[in-house]
Amino acid sequence: MYEQTAELVPVRPGSGTFRQAMSAVVGPVTVITARDEQGEAYGFTASSVVSLSEDPPLLLVCVDRSGRSHDRLVAAQTFCVNVIGADGRDLALRFGSRRVDRFAGVEVENLDSGTPSLPVAMARILCRAYGLRDGGDHTIVLGRVTGYVRRDTDPLACWNHDLVAVRRV
Repeated sequence: MYEQTAELVPVRPGSGTFRQAMSAVVGPVTVITARDEQGEAYGFTASSVVSLSEDPPLLLVCVDRSGRSHDRLVAAQTFCVNVIGADGRDLALRFGSRRVDRFAGVEVENLDSGTPSLPVAMARILCRAYGLRDGGDHTIVLGRVTGYVRRDTDPLACWNHDLVAVRRV
């Protein structure tokens, strides 16, 4: 057996080294949608979305504390995780931009709770707020999954600082 020692790159906050290390992890591309206290729809692109528990059915969304949607999401009673398919690159970029009206010209369907969702998404997962946790410069938003809609298509993923279509092999 051949052994060698790897030279580790030190990870320091604010240096970009953590982001570089995590760029090797393939993540989902999702758009989180909800309504604020005034009933206005809002949404943002998120790649830190993870299933957490089957019983009860929970997932988590990590939202940047400095982001424009942070306060609205942590106050939301329900939200939708729209899982973006390979055909949704432009949609993911739109909701990840600083654009004011991200919904302009985008088809929206309200789910049973009145929560906005994006029918073009490969999956729409409706969640009821379940709790909040501290995650450093992010807030971890726990959602109890109450229902979903799914269509069969290939996913879009975030990898190496880019959006890539994932194909079956």
